[in-house]
Amino acid sequence: MAQHKKFTRQIEKILCDGWGEFRQLAMALAISSVLPSAAYSQTSVAEEAATSEPAFGDIVVTAQKRSESINKVGMSIGAFDGEALIDKGIGSPADLVKIVPGFSFAKSPRSAPVYTLRGVGFFDDALAGAPTVSVYVDQVPLPFSQMAVGASLDLERVEVLKGPQGTVFGSNATGGAINYIAAKPTNDLAIGGDVSFGRFNAIEASAFVSGPLSSTLKGRVVFKVERGDAWQVSQSRPDDRLGKRDRLFGRVLLDWQPSDGLRFALNVNGWRDRSDTQAAQYVQTNFVVPPFGAPELMGLQRPPRDNRVADWDNGQEFDVNNKFFQASLRVDYDVSDSLALTSISSYSNFKLRSTSDIDGTSYLNMRFTQSGKIHSYFQELRADLRPIDEITIQFGGNYQNDRVTDSGYNLTNVSSITAVLGNGFADARTVNETRIKTIAVFGNVEFRLSPQFKILGGVRYTDAKNDTATCTYDGGLGGFALVQSFVLGVSIPPGDCITSVNGIPGVSSYKIYEDNISWRAGLNWQVTPDILLYANVSRGYKAGGVPLLAAFDASQLTPVTQESVLAYEAGAKMTLLNNTLQLNGAVFYYKYTDKQLKSRVTVPPFGNLESIVNIPRSRVQGVELQITWQPTVGLTLTGGGTYIDTQIAKNTSGFDGFGNQVDLGGQRFPLTPDWQLTGDVEYDRPLNDHVNAFLGASATYQSRTNSLLGNISYLEIDPYAIVDLRFGIRQRDDKWRLSAFVRNLTDKYYVLLTTPLADTSFALTGAPRTYGLMASFRY
Repeated sequence: MAQHKKFTRQIEKILCDGWGEFRQLAMALAISSVLPSAAYSQTSVAEEAATSEPAFGDIVVTAQKRSESINKVGMSIGAFDGEALIDKGIGSPADLVKIVPGFSFAKSPRSAPVYTLRGVGFFDDALAGAPTVSVYVDQVPLPFSQMAVGASLDLERVEVLKGPQGTVFGSNATGGAINYIAAKPTNDLAIGGDVSFGRFNAIEASAFVSGPLSSTLKGRVVFKVERGDAWQVSQSRPDDRLGKRDRLFGRVLLDWQPSDGLRFALNVNGWRDRSDTQAAQYVQTNFVVPPFGAPELMGLQRPPRDNRVADWDNGQEFDVNNKFFQASLRVDYDVSDSLALTSISSYSNFKLRSTSDIDGTSYLNMRFTQSGKIHSYFQELRADLRPIDEITIQFGGNYQNDRVTDSGYNLTNVSSITAVLGNGFADARTVNETRIKTIAVFGNVEFRLSPQFKILGGVRYTDAKNDTATCTYDGGLGGFALVQSFVLGVSIPPGDCITSVNGIPGVSSYKIYEDNISWRAGLNWQVTPDILLYANVSRGYKAGGVPLLAAFDASQLTPVTQESVLAYEAGAKMTLLNNTLQLNGAVFYYKYTDKQLKSRVTVPPFGNLESIVNIPRSRVQGVELQITWQPTVGLTLTGGGTYIDTQIAKNTSGFDGFGNQVDLGGQRFPLTPDWQLTGDVEYDRPLNDHVNAFLGASATYQSRTNSLLGNISYLEIDPYAIVDLRFGIRQRDDKWRLSAFVRNLTDKYYVLLTTPLADTSFALTGAPRTYGLMASFRY
């Protein structure tokens, strides 16, 4: 017992004296693992070692919309259970960079998330911008990236599927798909919760209750609250703060099984976010109208390399008021032992309002207010058929109807434009209305040729209609209306639409009709029960669309066509060393056609203005490796690495980030580092018959990349490595757990995005060092 008292004293000392005493805890854990005690003898340790050989659980995934062992599925998948996500601080899709090599995250200037897998991503902040990495909860789509804030609530696991997923999940999954699996109602009464308190008075608390409501009905209710004080510090006003967090999440699940072959699953969920937006760091001044400029923006100093330091306008609220609601119903009917029918219906409603300061200064150079809403309806019907043991067939169809309204208002009182032309040019507003209807039919088949060989094939036909109307309006001060009146030779009143459509001011309307055929073919070779070799070739598509931009001329709003990826992948999944080592690896080559990228178009007499264009030809190639090793009882090592080489084809003309025409041939994709590495080690050791102690550390590394095309040196994102620590005690059966954590241990300065906008270039930084305590219980 003396040993355990010493361990307890070490914990207390750390909590009282700070995180600098971490080494003492590590020593205490080491002593606890080798010294005998009255409560837990060496004999009992040896008995546990003899009866608890290291082994990997047979993780079941639904990557192909049916339950299968992850090591029997011939594709690259990262799967992680809900408890591991909580322990490692994985609280949103953006945090998956810590555990999924090849996955990267960036913020757009207006806070929209940008997810990229294996170099396949799309940088845009319009609400209606179609992603390349789609997010699902229990196979129900969250079709636009900003809807995914609450996807990680109360999880059974998350699955990250790499490579085009068009035949199973449809368009807009050319990079891959993230499928969150919600924790389901239980057969017996269960309650649980998690609460943490950390730096900046950050509180996260969640609780659930689950169990039977009748002999045929089960339910689960969960809620979560996140609160936190402001973490950013103003460079010009050291006492001013920004960055508070204020979020609420909730979900109600009802599972009803009126008969053996019929099941209903209702999911009603939603969230509300009233947090602050993130302010940017100033990088340098680059006047839109040189050499006159604005005197206030001359001679500004770049902030220190500190994640917390930024700047914003004094006395202005910069926050969001976003709301999301979704209801979905899944119905499963087992017609027979060989035929099952599934229907998935969902309705999603998202409302957004946000105000951001994205110029990095304390002057009103660029304040942006965005408001919008999304209504999305989805319906899928499918059948799973197994006529004989060797053949599995899935076929069906789905329909999706999305209605998006997106409005952006720019205000810029202190700028080179207003300095030269006057305050009448200080504001402008752009409104975009988009209607998207998508119909698809699909079929997938698996045929087992022998106990060792299986061939797979799939095809999906998609027909999409996009109807978009966009206009930029003079903000009401009259300057832009006056200039456009002069250019077009007409009279435009202040506040009216100024976008030129064939020389006439008015709303720019486009109707886009696209169809495509996604397909996949693969071969699995089960060399032994523990070794799988596979090869796949597939084609996936990302939908075209109309950019949301402040546009003088409709040519800026010319739709981009759908892009496609032809992907080749070969890999292996091996369970080795008496079931203690899991080794997965893959090589891949993607042929990109009509990749969508932010760039410029020439608009006389205004010059080269922002737009979105198609890059005709480009490619991605790379290799990845993932390893999980349990060399001894209680010790688990995991790691992964991805090398990605991207390149735009030779003789491709385009524009750099400042509108200069350049040859883009040979350039790498923006926001795509060559190397991404992840690693984690955890040691879990008994203290007595009932309590274990654990100690863990994780690290993430990414190499240098660039935010924009053109190889502009000061817009480069430097390489960085982030280290997290965790330690604590838990009941052997995990009914309770107490832990402490430190994230970004070294307080590493790192940048997620660097880009020019208006008269400045700015950077959005990552999170500073945070630390705290966490408690969990499950009964």
